[in-house]
Amino acid sequence: MKEYKPAEHSETSNVAPLVQFFELVHIGDTIQSMVQVYFDKELVCWLSPAILLCLTIISSSIQAPHIDRTDFLNVVVREKKRFENTLDDSVAAGLNAGTEVLMSQVRTKLDNSGCTKIINSRLTTLSQSLRSQENIIRLRMTLLSLAQQQVV
Repeated sequence: MKEYKPAEHSETSNVAPLVQFFELVHIGDTIQSMVQVYFDKELVCWLSPAILLCLTIISSSIQAPHIDRTDFLNVVVREKKRFENTLDDSVAAGLNAGTEVLMSQVRTKLDNSGCTKIINSRLTTLSQSLRSQENIIRLRMTLLSLAQQQVV
């Protein structure tokens, strides 16, 4: 995304790197959902540890669960969390880069359309108007303080 130059793509209405990024985010979301479903259905036992202990004592044919979801030291739980964090960090970095690309596209569009000259002239007029308003307020404050001194 950082190599994208909006000036070279002025005839298109969309920003191709952003479209590709959001497609990749959708694919990453799908993969994370698949991992979560597999984790929930195949690896995690939903019974409490006390019930599992009773069941394994009563019947030796019942197999223990593959993973205890509350065991934060378990390798599978840690790797799943690491995968989710990596995916989140990558999406955040992509959104940051995407915002920069989008803003450069907006700047290029504004520069090509001549809107910046109009906006700058209006800002100049506005700042001049604000300065004159400020001078009027200062004059009124001075008159009020003089009037207050004469009353006292």
